[in-house]
Amino acid sequence: MAAAACVAAAIFPDQFFPERKSPCQSCLMARYFFDVHETHTSIIDDEGVDCPEASDVSEEVLRALCEIAADNPARYLDQKLRIIVRDEDEAVVLTASLGLTVAWHSEGAATKAA
Repeated sequence: MAAAACVAAAIFPDQFFPERKSPCQSCLMARYFFDVHETHTSIIDDEGVDCPEASDVSEEVLRALCEIAADNPARYLDQKLRIIVRDEDEAVVLTASLGLTVAWHSEGAATKAA
């Protein structure tokens, strides 16, 4: 299962896959842990995900941020959604964040959209 689905499952367990499996059971891969941080909530990943290459980690963390925010975009409006990735030695290896903002540029546009 992709890391994005695993990370999203930690926040929305009923909407995503219930089990976590390595995408390649026969490969030797490093295990990474995707900790999700919102304004008032942190979810620490204690299971981790096996990734074959470091480039897969950055791709999956970005995909996870988008999937999590897409479920309820208004929840993340003017807030920062952040995922901190740790390796098996607990070292932080990557941090990614997503911020959503909306800014009307004229008073008339806001009235027309409502």
